[in-house]
Amino acid sequence: MMWMHLSIYALLPVLLLCSPVPSGLTREELAFALCNNQTRPCSNHGICVTARPESLDAFECRCEEGFEGLRCERRVNYCTQGDTEFCFNDGKCIHDQDKGTACRCLEGFGGDRCDREFDLCAPDENYCQNGGSCALNKCSCLEGFKGSHCEVVMPASANSTNFEGNVQSQSSSWWGILVSGCVFVLIITFLVAMIITGRKRYSTRDQPGLIRLFGTDLKTATCPAVHDTSKEGSDQGLSNSNLGLDTILKAVCTNKTKVVKEALVFTRNWCKTNHQEFAPFVNAIDSSGLTPLIRAVLFNNIAVVHELLATEECDVYATNNRGQNALMVAAQANLSTNHIVRMLLTYMLQHPLNAEQKSPRNKADYTRIEVSCRTSLDFRVCTDVFGRSPMHYAAMNGNQSLIGELVIQGFNVNARCNFDETPIYYAIREGHYAVVKMLIDLGAKHKMSNASGFTPQQIAERYGCPDILEAADVHATN
Repeated sequence: MMWMHLSIYALLPVLLLCSPVPSGLTREELAFALCNNQTRPCSNHGICVTARPESLDAFECRCEEGFEGLRCERRVNYCTQGDTEFCFNDGKCIHDQDKGTACRCLEGFGGDRCDREFDLCAPDENYCQNGGSCALNKCSCLEGFKGSHCEVVMPASANSTNFEGNVQSQSSSWWGILVSGCVFVLIITFLVAMIITGRKRYSTRDQPGLIRLFGTDLKTATCPAVHDTSKEGSDQGLSNSNLGLDTILKAVCTNKTKVVKEALVFTRNWCKTNHQEFAPFVNAIDSSGLTPLIRAVLFNNIAVVHELLATEECDVYATNNRGQNALMVAAQANLSTNHIVRMLLTYMLQHPLNAEQKSPRNKADYTRIEVSCRTSLDFRVCTDVFGRSPMHYAAMNGNQSLIGELVIQGFNVNARCNFDETPIYYAIREGHYAVVKMLIDLGAKHKMSNASGFTPQQIAERYGCPDILEAADVHATN
């Protein structure tokens, strides 16, 4: 039996056993027999034809577009072919042997090769959050916010900063005036301070507002925007006292646990001696609406948070100027661990908001609805002025462990903010593939629209990750 040479030797035994070819066949007849054999030598819909005369093979495969190899068994990797980039507009080229070559587009671009540009400003009025303005597909944020959508709240700072985060420099013309006038004032102030210090030695209890604790001068505590609480002190009958209402707040701003503990002990003892309420001290607020507890959360100081909660008079429901309580602040700050979140949740479950509480700090009076132990927390106190819940911020930050903590306590993965967006919208915008899959596994819906009429899939396409829902294995309808 005479056979023409084939480069795929492994195929011959199978063909001989399963479909013997008679001897004396021509090259074309042999190729026809091999191509029409049940083994179908060409993969991925390739067409089997007679090989070219110069080839040693009896047959060859003509591959469909996107496939290559002797038997069309490989997908073409367009990422490494040619001198030009496969993906336009700085899109990222990704090759997968199962799915082929695809482009992950930058924000504002779409299409198979990122060749389509979207106007992100026009169709979505909520593209820039927190009052930011949109122009040329970019957000200009108001002071105090940053991020590609102005979604990140910047910590309060004593320095004024511009949108790029650089401290605004004063005009050089001012320095000539300031230097000449201020040097003399500073010298006089220093001399007066030295004279006063030499004449008086104050003890801790003699100085208003606990001037020194563990060697720390609370008057110089770097607590941004701590305002004068004397008016609040007058309301509490403290106008003639020798203890500042912001003593504990200033102690927390030192971020020193020993200083805070000493301030708490001293203040509580002073309140007992002078028949004053302790709660106004431990819940004092600064000009940003930040309490000692919220400050401690922003510092991620677990020990100080524990000390404040241990007073049993800490107002864990007090909110800042954005309507965020300590739990909300912890979720948005994306702390390194969930220890503080667990402490706050435990405290809130043990100290439910009292419907009869006078002048609550939150935006509305809430009536508690007693339900099962697992969902005894009133979730309405856990939304800010934007309608976002801790779950929204956990999804935005890609914090899977925090999402798990919140789900255990009964937080809703389908909660909607003021823009009718659930947490899955926030995870999609940030490209958190694993979080999207986790939310869907937990029952998050993905076939709905936000206030602007956009579905999660449309948001995914606009933000350059059209496969994010497919990657989450979304097959079931919900």
